[in-house]
Amino acid sequence: MDRRRTMRAVDTVRGTPAACLALAVGLGPASVGLLIALAFTLITLRTPFDSASTALLPAPVDRAALGGADARLMSGRQPAGGLLASPCCCSA
Repeated sequence: MDRRRTMRAVDTVRGTPAACLALAVGLGPASVGLLIALAFTLITLRTPFDSASTALLPAPVDRAALGGADARLMSGRQPAGGLLASPCCCSA
């Protein structure tokens, strides 16, 4: 599969549930079921996007710089994944 095309397609598909959430919030409070469905969809679609971006990395990067480029790619994903998967630590 073409990796760039895969990444574009996944981003397009991920935009649809995000737009639905924005519409739902604009019309009133979003339900918990909608939020769960959105989270599931976005997390599920993250897998093919991440796989394609990792496989695409060697194309624009020299072999000698590949280790550092891979480290930067992974460290860029870490904060986003941590925010999405972090447990609620609110206490009363």
